[in-house]
Amino acid sequence: MDVGILGLAASGKSTLFKLLTGQEPATAGGRRDSAQIGIARVPDPRLDVLTEMYNPAKTTPATVRYVDVPGIPEEHRHEAAFSLPELRATDVLMVVVRVFASDSIAHPMGEVDPLRDLHHIDEEFILQDQMVIEPGGERIELLYLGPAHSPGDIVVWLPEKKLVISGDMAFHQRMLPLFEHTDSAAWIDTWDNRFEALGADVVIPGHGEPTDMATVRKYTRDYLVYLREKVGEVLDNGGTLQEAYNVDQSPYMHLPTAEFLAKRNAGQVYQSMEFDF
Repeated sequence: MDVGILGLAASGKSTLFKLLTGQEPATAGGRRDSAQIGIARVPDPRLDVLTEMYNPAKTTPATVRYVDVPGIPEEHRHEAAFSLPELRATDVLMVVVRVFASDSIAHPMGEVDPLRDLHHIDEEFILQDQMVIEPGGERIELLYLGPAHSPGDIVVWLPEKKLVISGDMAFHQRMLPLFEHTDSAAWIDTWDNRFEALGADVVIPGHGEPTDMATVRKYTRDYLVYLREKVGEVLDNGGTLQEAYNVDQSPYMHLPTAEFLAKRNAGQVYQSMEFDF
């Protein structure tokens, strides 16, 4: 069996590699650019019994082959280190996230936060599925920019035409729906730091006609900010879920599906924000 060990830099995965294989990690505590491989024998009392019974000329125990790929510091997190051929050929992936604090070994992202690190590693796997194709010399990029309507939203970007096929990243001719898996704060962050940064002149949403960035911003990003502010006021005043259902969404109630989605969206935001207050 081949097991891939991966994680962010300074997560402790090379220490785990040493414990599993008895092999000293290459450049312990430093950066390296290639995978290191170690073999561990698997103890099996049954094999010992058979060896004693039959006294074979050679006894070969089962082994596990561990592949420890380079850790990725935050500033290089979108490099393709996780796409090393050695890792893609493994049978199992072992993800290591850091839970220990250390004054001498800085975390590449500052504070120790295992859930955040795991989220970033998940993003890295999604990024490995991105594609760049150039039919007829036209560059087309499939991009994962971050969680939005769903955790794995993908957009199609044509940089030469400044055109983005946004899918459910952007809405404008209907009220957007929020589901249990939708993180509205992360959606806003993805929009502000990645989606808008594309600089698209033309946006083709998953629902509706082609439009421009200002229009989808108004009915997507700005709606999310507006709704979170209104629900935040309810929470600030110790309000209930029922009060959140009734927050004013009049600037957006002219949109198709608003009658069915407005209260549900407010409820989803309330439930996601209530533990922040």
